[in-house]
Amino acid sequence: MRLEVLRHWTTKLLKREITYYDYVMFLLRRIFVKMQTTYNTHLKKVNYIDRSQGKEVGVVILTGLYPITWDVVFRRVYEFSGNFDVTVLNAGGLNREKAIRLSEEFGFSYLEGTPNNYVALQNYYIMNSSHKIIIKMDDDVFLTNYTLKNLLDAYKRLREAGFDIGFVAPVLNVNNVTYYHFLKTLDLLSEYEALFEKAIFIRNWTKQAIWLDPQVARWIWERSLPLNETAEKFNYKNKEQIDVIPVRFSIQLILFEKSFLEFIGGMVSPGPKFLGDENPQETPQNNIKLPRLLVPFGDEESMNFFADIYIWQEDL
Repeated sequence: MRLEVLRHWTTKLLKREITYYDYVMFLLRRIFVKMQTTYNTHLKKVNYIDRSQGKEVGVVILTGLYPITWDVVFRRVYEFSGNFDVTVLNAGGLNREKAIRLSEEFGFSYLEGTPNNYVALQNYYIMNSSHKIIIKMDDDVFLTNYTLKNLLDAYKRLREAGFDIGFVAPVLNVNNVTYYHFLKTLDLLSEYEALFEKAIFIRNWTKQAIWLDPQVARWIWERSLPLNETAEKFNYKNKEQIDVIPVRFSIQLILFEKSFLEFIGGMVSPGPKFLGDENPQETPQNNIKLPRLLVPFGDEESMNFFADIYIWQEDL
């Protein structure tokens, strides 16, 4: 807290231009912001095995939820990330032996942090990374030959055109926003709507069947295979196509600038996840009774919330 700001508020209090309650809230807000920013990278212990090679872009695989997919996911990352440095993030050391073994097998860096705070671990990597551009992906994302390359190309084209952007993300098949583009590209809209419901783009995104019904996800995945052939169709029909998404968006696979996260002080960390909790949103430490407009808790909420603020500040 700058001394002149504190002095100014104290003077206003002494002159009775503000109330004691105003003054206390001013102090608490400043203290909260400072502590939260520090807490965003708070980890008790970090284990880092560095195999980076000084590439332009860093790819981060956030592991934890789906170890059953790691063999396939890691293999596809290895096959399609020749020009990128890859780091495996393992918050809490879950399935440590498998994560370390696969990281070594494919030549990926490995970063483990305790306690099991996946937001803090992501922030720690980002703040200490030498890469100016970072692509974050979850451990259930299956890359194709075009995924990383097209993400980077789209980012560079937007930058060259003078656009300031929060992040760039690809079309994902099981996603409550981009599933519409997936269906449209593969001429599946009519079939989908006959079987399930009208496909809607950027409206009611938590009330759609793609969000609520596992059978819908299964149906879309069945029509996504073989994955490499589907990727070829997308690359041909949607080549160099970019759309603006004016709603909250998934960060399951996302490209952003390191400076964006540095500007906002990192994604807002809600604290560690407790092992054994099937729904982390209902655990005591995440069930915070604050109006959601006050603080965006978690990685996805932070990325979406701060994207507009970042661009607004850059435009001033």
